[in-house]
This record gives sequence, structure tokens and C-alpha cells, in this order.
Amino acid sequence: MALTNKDIEKLVEKFKSVFTTKEEFQFLKSEFKELKNDVLNSHDEIMKKLNDMSTDKIVMMGQYRRHDTTIEDHEIRIKKIEEKVLVA
Repeated sequence: MALTNKDIEKLVEKFKSVFTTKEEFQFLKSEFKELKNDVLNSHDEIMKKLNDMSTDKIVMMGQYRRHDTTIEDHEIRIKKIEEKVLVA
């Protein structure tokens, strides 16, 4: 049983709907590039926010250490004053 031209045309029509054409592939490729760019841009924004938060944390730790030292100094001074007042 040989294929007729009509059978071949039917097969060609079926395969057109099954296989991706070059134009469709290019469209998908460009869509994927846009999606990739969007993802990378959001990634950049997230990384910037994390970097800002890390910088803020470093600054806050420095301030905490400075305040902690000041509080310790005040506690020592208060104890000395209390000792002098309670002795007198």
C-alpha cells in the first residue's frame, strides 16, 4: 500500500501542528530571554536589599558595642558614687 499525495498532505498538516516552526521557536526564545532578564533583575534588587540590610546590621552592631561600653562605664561610676554616699 503506497501513500497517495492526499495522504502525504494530511500527514504534512498533522506534523505542522505537532512540530514547532522556526518562527515559533524564535518567539519562545525571545520570551524566555525576557523572563530570564526579569528574574535576574529581581535577583539584583533582592541582593541589593540584602546588602543594605547587612550594612545596617554592621552599623547597628558598632553602635551597640559603643552603647554597651558607655553603659558599663556608667555602672562603674554609679557604684563608686553609691559607695561614697552610703559610707558618708
